[in-house]
Parts: sequence; structure tokens; C-alpha cells
Amino acid sequence: MGSGWFETSEQALKALNGPFGDYFEQLLEEKANTKLLGWSGAGAVDCMLNNKRPVRNPEDLKGLKLRIANAAQMAQVEAFGAVGVVMSPNDMYLGVQRGTIDGVYSTSPSGAMTIKLTEIAKYYTRVDVSGTGVEHGFAMNLDKFNSLSKEQQDVLINLATEYGQKMLEVGIEMADEHWANLEAHGAEVTVVPKEEIPKWRAVWKDVGDKVLKEVVSEEEAQKLYELAMQSI
Repeated sequence: MGSGWFETSEQALKALNGPFGDYFEQLLEEKANTKLLGWSGAGAVDCMLNNKRPVRNPEDLKGLKLRIANAAQMAQVEAFGAVGVVMSPNDMYLGVQRGTIDGVYSTSPSGAMTIKLTEIAKYYTRVDVSGTGVEHGFAMNLDKFNSLSKEQQDVLINLATEYGQKMLEVGIEMADEHWANLEAHGAEVTVVPKEEIPKWRAVWKDVGDKVLKEVVSEEEAQKLYELAMQSI
């Protein structure tokens, strides 16, 4: 979906559980032979970090080499004037330590703690890069799904929906605790004020719209956008 369309995970989930989500799933089946079972996320994916300087606004990202996970994030990072480096999460610690990257564009505070990034990166910015916190899903091959019985299909969908919702709830509920833990381990945290978020969101939306049009037609992208806005 287009990054920057939704301001909260609640808005995103409302859209995904309505006509917007139905059309998104239809496109996924038609274009990728993939059955979407349910949506989820890593909770509060609102952590950006580096070992060079505090990041308080988009301009502070210029010139930084940041680990990114996919083409959409690459486009966002480049729009901010930074350099994106595709890298496995398992390599982030050594990447920062050796100077291959200056930091990480998008992760969760718990993720940063899990791989002990506070040992090598001082500056952390709390800003919701994902735009919603809903950036993952459970999916499977459509042909395989269609080969299952109705009972089996229902079990998979119900489990994916239940587990995905729980993952989101727990991650969001524990976000403040995870951020406090980062600070306790020496992180210098900058929280982007709500009034500054539109500056970031404008870039996310512009880039997200361009990336979306690379995988669907302009007409399909416009319909997705209209359905998304109708759900808010």
C-alpha cells in the first residue's frame, strides 16, 4: 500500500478490513498468485538510528549510509538525501561497527535492543517510518490455498487474523517500555514532535505512490488510494 496514506495502525487496519483491503487482496491474487491470510506488523516500527549525529528532521539524514530492507525503503532514503544499503538484519551490528553503514533506517526499539545496537550506535530517533506499524502479512501460494478444504482454509485465515492482531497489540503496548530500555542502555533519543511528522509523511507518500505505480497500473493505484481515503 502507499506509505503515508494512514496516520495510525488503527486507520490502516480499518481500511484493510474493508473495501480497500478486499481490492488489495484481489490485486495480490491476480498479479502474484498469492493468497493473503491476514495482516500484522512488528508493533511500533518507529526507530531510526545512527552513530554519526542526532536526527531531528529530514534534512539531518543527508549523506548518512542507512541499512534498508526493500526497494520502497531505498526510494524513501534516497528522497531524504541519504544512501540506502540493502542488508540482512543479522548483518546490521557488524555493518555499523565496521562502517559499512552509519545506521538503520527502520526498525523497532525492541529489535535494536535484541541485536545490541546500543553498543555501537548512540543516536536514536523516534519517528514512525512505516506510517502505520502494519507492514507485514501472512500469505501463501493461491493454488495451494485453493486445494485445501473450506475447513482448512478457515483455520488458516482465523489463526493468521488472531495472531496478527495480537502481534500488533503487544508491540504497540510495549513501545514506551522498549524506548525506556534503550535510554537505560545509553541511547540518546530524539522524539519527532507530532507537528513535524507531516514533513516526513509528505516524502513517504510521494515515494510510496511512485513505487506503487511500478507494480500496479495508474488506474489501479488511483482506485486503491480512493478506497483508502474513503475508509478514514
